[in-house]
Amino acid sequence: MLNAQRAECIERVAQLDRVAGLLRIRTEPVPVTVLAHGRTGAFQLGTAFDVAEDTAVAHTSSLGDWAGAGHLVLYTPQERLMFDPTLDQVSAKIGFPTGLVVLQLDPEELNEDFGAVVDDCRADYRIVRADTTWQTGYNMRFAQLGERARSVLTKALEMEGLDVQIA
Repeated sequence: MLNAQRAECIERVAQLDRVAGLLRIRTEPVPVTVLAHGRTGAFQLGTAFDVAEDTAVAHTSSLGDWAGAGHLVLYTPQERLMFDPTLDQVSAKIGFPTGLVVLQLDPEELNEDFGAVVDDCRADYRIVRADTTWQTGYNMRFAQLGERARSVLTKALEMEGLDVQIA
């Protein structure tokens, strides 16, 4: 589910959330700031990390819609997994690997900073629960993605060799 390096975290997390719901998997969208360190530089989505003045870090230009976070991920408490389907939006800018980032996290770890290492690159995450600015856009996209979520899940099940109709 590469997003062609566009900032689509709200839509992609909403889509994963809808698919998980069809499978009866409980999920939680989580607003975060991410500081990604790639092969050619660093990029921050959000403003919750303090970065030293002498550190060259690029920032997203669309922070006007956020109140500290700047990015959205999805957490599944049952499986204790955090999914970041759109961190590849910074890949071309800093040489960060493309693809889905998945981390194993216990629920109590959601109250702390956490990180992921992907091919010698690092992404540091900080949850910004006070940022609720994403919720209106998210709820709108979530409501619109019902049929698409059924289609995605049906295709995934077919790829696994299962013939299941999703209601």
